Amino acid sequence: MAGGFELRTVRSRLTLWFAGVLLAALALFSGTVYVAAVAAEAAEDEPEQEKARELDIVRTRLLWALLVSAPLAFVSAGLGARLLSRRALGVLSSVVRTANALSLERLQERIASDPRAGGEVDELVAALNAMLDRIELSASALRRFIADAAHELRTPLAVLMSELEICLRRPRSEAALRETLASALEGLARLSQLVE
Repeated sequence: MAGGFELRTVRSRLTLWFAGVLLAALALFSGTVYVAAVAAEAAEDEPEQEKARELDIVRTRLLWALLVSAPLAFVSAGLGARLLSRRALGVLSSVVRTANALSLERLQERIASDPRAGGEVDELVAALNAMLDRIELSASALRRFIADAAHELRTPLAVLMSELEICLRRPRSEAALRETLASALEGLARLSQLVE
C-alpha cells in the first residue's frame, strides 16, 4: 500500500499524531470556553432556569463547533503530515534509490547530500558513505589478494604442467619418470601450502 493508510509508515503515524494533537487542542479549547461560560453564568444575577438555558445553548454551540471542526482538523492534519513527510521522506527515497543502484562495479559512487534534508538525513548519508568507503577498501584489498593469489598459483602450475607434458611427449626411463613425479609432487606440496 504505497499511497494508502498503513500504520507502519511514518506518514500514517504523523497523520494520526497531528490529528490527535489538533483534536486534543480543540477539546481543551472547548472545555476552557465551557468552564468560562459556567463561571460567567454563575457570576450573573439571574434565575437558575435562565442560567441553565444559556449553558445549554453554549453546550449545543460547542458541540456543533466540535462536530464541524474535528473532521476539518483531521483533514488538515492529514494534509500537513503528507506535506511534511513528502518533503522529509522524499530525500530518504533518493538515498534509497542511490544505495540500491550501487554494486561492486560502482562502489566508487557516493550518496549525494541534499541541503534541504536536515541534520538527521545528513548524518545518515555521511554514515552510509563512510560504510561505502570501508566496503570499497575491502573490495580493493580482496581484488588485490585474488590477483596476487592467482599470480602465485599460476607459476607453479605452469611449471608442473610443462614438466608433465615433456614427460609424456618422449619416452623416459623409470628413474626419469620417478624424478619428474617427485618434482611434481614437490610442486603440488608448495601449491598446497599456498592454498592453506
